Amino acid sequence: MTFKLGIIIGHTNAQGGAVGIGLPREYDYHKQMAADMLSFAQSEFGGSGLEARIFFRDGIGVSGAYGQVNEWVGTGAARSATVELHYNAASPSASGTETLSSGSAKSVALANLVQAGLCTLLGRPGHSRGVKIRNRTHKDRGWLSLVSGKPPAILTEPAFGSNAQDATLLKTKQLLIGREIVRRCKRYFDEEVGN
Repeated sequence: MTFKLGIIIGHTNAQGGAVGIGLPREYDYHKQMAADMLSFAQSEFGGSGLEARIFFRDGIGVSGAYGQVNEWVGTGAARSATVELHYNAASPSASGTETLSSGSAKSVALANLVQAGLCTLLGRPGHSRGVKIRNRTHKDRGWLSLVSGKPPAILTEPAFGSNAQDATLLKTKQLLIGREIVRRCKRYFDEEVGN
């Protein structure tokens, strides 16, 4: 059985998102990360039924990108998931890891797995800033991304690019972050979806 993981690059080339301390814009940072995630998914899990694809919001917006995911997964939304890549920015003192979920059972399960993996990788205590629900009831940053597609969706915010220590984590662990997300998504497919 094939499991499909849609990797969505947050923001667009025209509106590249936050710029962290010594970091490229979110869009550029995550284009590089996503390319490595795709290669990693193919080399590590391609033989065990994980198929990944990268999607962009450029020229089509959030709804358009998730519409492309819907077309790609077809009737297999239950065997699919999407992860949208971001990093946070706020005041220099803001720090931590959070993962956004639509609040559906499958989205929460995926978000919890990814959040735990990223917290362990980045040396965060507990679950750091935790899993946060964003949907049509809880309309806050990122909610549209989480409700626009058919597959369970999450949005990752591993660290704050505006915080010097967090920015260092984002710089030094960029590819490890992406690979941990892929590992946790594969674990979600194995544990929550099954064969």
